[in-house]
Amino acid sequence: MSVVASIFLKIRDLIIAKPPGDSPISRARFIAEDRKATLGHVRIVCALGATLVPTFSILDYFAYPDHFITFAILRVICSAMILTIWYLSTKRWCRKFFRLFTILVAAVPATFIAIMVGISGDPGSPYYAGLSLCIVAVGFVFHWSFREALIVCVSVWMMYMAACLTMTWDFSDKVMLTAFVNNTIFILAKGIVITSGSVAHYRIRVEEFLSRDDLRRSEAKLASKNYELSKTLRELKTTERQLIQSEKMASLGQMSAGIIHEIGNPLNYSKQALFLLKKKIKTMEGDHNKVMDIVGDLEEGTNRIEEIINELRGFSHVGSEKAYELEDSIKSAIKMLQPEIKKSEVEVSYTVEGKPYIIGSRNQISQILINLVTNSIHAIGPENPGKVTIESKIEDQEVLLIVEDNGPGIPEETQLKIFDPFYTTKPVGSGTGLGLSIAIRIIEAHSGTITVESQEGKHTRMIMRFPLAEIGATAKDQKKNSKIALPR
Repeated sequence: MSVVASIFLKIRDLIIAKPPGDSPISRARFIAEDRKATLGHVRIVCALGATLVPTFSILDYFAYPDHFITFAILRVICSAMILTIWYLSTKRWCRKFFRLFTILVAAVPATFIAIMVGISGDPGSPYYAGLSLCIVAVGFVFHWSFREALIVCVSVWMMYMAACLTMTWDFSDKVMLTAFVNNTIFILAKGIVITSGSVAHYRIRVEEFLSRDDLRRSEAKLASKNYELSKTLRELKTTERQLIQSEKMASLGQMSAGIIHEIGNPLNYSKQALFLLKKKIKTMEGDHNKVMDIVGDLEEGTNRIEEIINELRGFSHVGSEKAYELEDSIKSAIKMLQPEIKKSEVEVSYTVEGKPYIIGSRNQISQILINLVTNSIHAIGPENPGKVTIESKIEDQEVLLIVEDNGPGIPEETQLKIFDPFYTTKPVGSGTGLGLSIAIRIIEAHSGTITVESQEGKHTRMIMRFPLAEIGATAKDQKKNSKIALPR
């Protein structure tokens, strides 16, 4: 029983002729390929049929001269119907019925040949060969399935039987009966051969498609892996360059700390020498105002150098987390950025409402501001008049720190990436892509959040929120509640 059931299932699968493949995409691809090939073959057969059917009128002249005109009319009608099939096969809305064309293109000429056999009144008519030709020619050209081959072969056989049964002939005539049986057996035999061949041909086509589909998938996977590998290699190279640059910056920071210390000592000696010089000049007789002016300029320059060194020393110092006035970080950041601001000619200003205090590191908040303002200056560029504003205020027991510029803005798809480590839109060597990722970690450590509001071509606004602190409070007095707000 299991063998019978297995044979039945195989016959059922052949009749249904489901498209192969283990996925909807594979099945759809097979149908698309089959449709393209089938429609191409339909047009070839239609062109041959429309040409050969009228040409075979010469057979009518010699075989059935009494019916020559009738058969000629039938042949013209048949050619017209074949050309109609060809025309319909070119229309887009008929493409979903492409399997039907394989049956029609064989059934139409077979029908007219059967009519001509019936009109001849001869069951042994040599025109049965035309019916065989419909089966054999189309069977070798088309990508038939078992179902379509079976339908056409049975239909052609039935047309011949109907044509012979409508005739008035003597079944006792052994010559005519022999010719009828001979023609019937040959039509059935050719139908069986063509149907069996269609099954084998369909199976071969399926195996070839599955092989090509597997190869296509393998090539797609290989291309995807190659792309991922190339992308990973590019990212590794970029990361390597950024890490080298970061290492350079770290080394430069260590070297700067040493330089600051080395400069500090001779600077103190210079200040002491200037103090003694001023004191000495005052005790000397005569007018030394011009010398005093020169000494004053020297003293002002050394004081400025000392101020810069103190800012650098304070910026590199870790410091303790305690409540401090946020304006101190703003002032320190602007002082550190003075060379960049003068070079870019971008107007940088700040406003502070009230006296907002937060708990944290003054230097780290300055680092955030330096990074944000520098990004704004670079985004604005030297060709356009730029403006950067820093605003600090108290709102609902929170301290708002806002950095806004009138630059070109940040595209929406980029806003989700700007805080990723090593992500940068600057040219290679102009930035590490670590500034904002470090900034957001500092903000997180200060129990704060940051959001981005930007409109392309108009502005970009970075809004930071920190818990409002009381004067004299420390990090131990405040419960940490770290979070990061995604850009919006």
